[in-house]
This record gives sequence, C-alpha cells and structure tokens, in this order.
Amino acid sequence: MQKNFFFSIVICSFIILALPLSAKDKDRVAVLDFNAHNCPQSLAKVISDMVGAKVFETHIFTIVERGQIDQVFKELELQQTGCTDSECAVEVGKMLSANKIVIGTVHKVDRYIVILKIVNVADNHIEGNYRVEAIDESEFEDAIQEVIEKMKYDFKTDSFLSYSISAGFLYAMGDFEDVAEYGYGINLNANINNFLFRSAILTLSAGFYSFTGADDSIDSIMIIPVSLYFGYSFKISRKFKIVPSIGGGYLVNMMSYDKDNADQVGNYNYSREIFYDPTASVRCDIDYAALPYLYISLSPQYTFLFEKKKTGQMLGANLGVKLFL
Repeated sequence: MQKNFFFSIVICSFIILALPLSAKDKDRVAVLDFNAHNCPQSLAKVISDMVGAKVFETHIFTIVERGQIDQVFKELELQQTGCTDSECAVEVGKMLSANKIVIGTVHKVDRYIVILKIVNVADNHIEGNYRVEAIDESEFEDAIQEVIEKMKYDFKTDSFLSYSISAGFLYAMGDFEDVAEYGYGINLNANINNFLFRSAILTLSAGFYSFTGADDSIDSIMIIPVSLYFGYSFKISRKFKIVPSIGGGYLVNMMSYDKDNADQVGNYNYSREIFYDPTASVRCDIDYAALPYLYISLSPQYTFLFEKKKTGQMLGANLGVKLFL
C-alpha cells in the first residue's frame, strides 16, 4: 500500500509539472522618451527607443505604439522630455490606458549612466528602479540588455520553470536518531514559478543522502526523499529573495543492518531492507542573484518522518544553484 502511494505521488507530481504553463493577461506599457543630462537629447531618444524594442521582445508586456504616445503629448501640449516625474507619467498613462509607464534619464559624466524607472499607473508607485553604466555608445546595447534581463524576472507574470541542484547535509533527530547520526547528499528541484498566482511556487523535490549509522549494527543507511512543496517568493532587495515553503511526500529508506546485533565473536550479519515513510517538511530558500537567470540558493529545512508509533526528524540545509528559464 505504501509503495503504491509513494509512486502515485511521483507520477502525479510529474503530471502537474508537465501541464501547459498558464498564460495571464499582459500589462500595457508605454515607454516615454528619456531625458538627457550633459549629452544630446537625440542620444537619449535612441536609448528609450532601444528600451522599448527590447521590452517588446521579452513578450512580458504589451507595448503602446509611439504614435499614440505622441498624440497624447500633443493633446496635453507637453514635450515628452519634460515628463520625468511619476505624477506626469501617471497622467499620461491614464490617457493611454496603460498599466505601467517607463521613464528614464541619461547622464554623461566620465561615462554614460542610464537610470530607468517603471511607474504603476494605478497607484503612482515606482515598481522598478534600474541603473546601468556604459563607457561609450558602443556599450549601450549590452547595458540596456542587462536591465531588460533584470526586468524579465521582476515583472514576469506567466508561469515559468526553474531548476536547482544542491549539495546537502542532514542531521538525524527524534526517533530517527536511534538508527542514524548525520548524512550528506544531493538534492534536485523542479519549480513552477507563478503557479496559480504571481510569486506562488510549486516545487517537486527529490534527493539522495547517505547516513552514518548510530551504532555498529547498522552498516549503511541511504534515503531518497521525494516531496511536493508550495511556497511564496518574497523579494527582499534587488539581489535577494526568500521563499518559505511547506510540503509533504515520502521517504525511501534503504538500510543495511543486523537485526540480532553481533554474534558471540562480534561479527555482524547484515541484510538490507527498504522502508517507506510519509514526511512533512518546512523549508526556506534564500536566493542571491549572481546573474539575472542564475541564483545561488541556501535552503534550510526541517522534516518529520512518520513511522508506526514513531516520529523522527531531520534538520539540515542545501547549498547550490538555481537556473531560471
């Protein structure tokens, strides 16, 4: 019965992850001409046009056409370069029926500095603030692409996948401490980001760990935990986010041990048995963005193992990398 239930969890998990990722309504975004400081206004306009084109290529937003933006400014009798604060951007955004407005400035000191802001039209809130530098004009495209890569993961609302691999350490506690001490291993995760709603994450997690036995009667212990987690991503800063999660699953415990302990001369007769234990877990991924699409991830976790009349625990952590697609 336990074996069937364990394999049912694995099969259902892969079915869920194989379902088509849901498409959500895209925000309508208008990119206004950037303002220039100590450099030609024509150069700032080139950069704003470049931003608009690259934002469109992400397929995250619906872009307001340039002609519509020009028409609104004509009606307001304003120059686009004079619209540099959020209040003006919100007024223009409402007339364009846009959800967000992109405004920016280009500064020239010893190098070019581009500052880009994304304003939410509904509440006049700055949702994104980006700064990038370029030594000369030849670096503009790469600099703008760097900003776009950051925006992709800040504003993507469609479901998308990420994967992680990590090395882990687990410490046995409770009733599990009677047979094991500590273990090392690897952990693999497949994540659906923005699952059901934005920032919600569904994770299928599987690992392989080798434990040290609590005494000489236990030759080896190998466990394979498989779990489904549901979590929510909280953005702490530009580089850091945390993802607390709760989950449950099954643990395959392959133990080689001597049921009768040592014989009269101290020899052990080891035999292998396989146990299947239901589990419940809490974990928290602490992610650092090394690159826009690559994170360093530390994942402390606490797991309960349920056996007949026994409850074991494991406390540990995994450290690895998380790749976003």
